[in-house]
Amino acid sequence: MKKYEKATGTEQWICNRAVPPACYPPPISTETIDKIKKLDDDIVVEELQE
Repeated sequence: MKKYEKATGTEQWICNRAVPPACYPPPISTETIDKIKKLDDDIVVEELQE
């Protein structure tokens, strides 16, 4: 998560306590998304369409 924190400039974002819980991180650049995708094959990144 350090890459995400560095890219957004924050360590905190909105989460709810529903079951299952969901978090809504701040937006990041496509460059950061690509870096996260390259970390591991087990990481799944879904991009939301606006």
